[in-house]
Amino acid sequence: MGDEAKAGVAIGTTALIAAAVAILANRPKGAGGPSGQTSLDEAAMNLLLAIAQSGSDIEQRIAATNALLGAMTGGGLPGVVGLENPPEITAFRVIPVAVNFATRLPDRKIPYGMELVIKAENTNGGIIYVANSAAEVTNPNSSYTLIGNEAVEYKVSTSYHIWISSTVLGEGVVCTVEQAGGG
Repeated sequence: MGDEAKAGVAIGTTALIAAAVAILANRPKGAGGPSGQTSLDEAAMNLLLAIAQSGSDIEQRIAATNALLGAMTGGGLPGVVGLENPPEITAFRVIPVAVNFATRLPDRKIPYGMELVIKAENTNGGIIYVANSAAEVTNPNSSYTLIGNEAVEYKVSTSYHIWISSTVLGEGVVCTVEQAGGG
């Protein structure tokens, strides 16, 4: 698709968004579904379908749909802030204080769509266990194992949900994740 055609699609998508916002802005405030959920009338549903089918790439469709949902609910998709990558990272090191001692990772928020990377330090000679709970992380049969310099990634909302333990005193992990700001 040429540059002029792409520009035309972008203008058309923008026009659909403007129309959807105008329709939704004029809806009565009580036009919700059960339990206070927002419901779509036929005009809003037709606009949403047109937007979903109009963009030339997925990012354009996501942005358009998010704008429409934002107009409906006052916020858009939870945790989605445009289509930009977060501006910062955070990195931290965790070393259990004893062998086979369950150690919880510190609480760091993981932005929507990002992954927490947990990497066993490259100098590790033993095994690092990774799990959801203190009980699981001390049981080799219910935890994920990492050897030196090996990594695993998790899409979780916070690193606080993850525990580690080590088979060798003084060995641990390094973690990193993108941050929306102030990591």
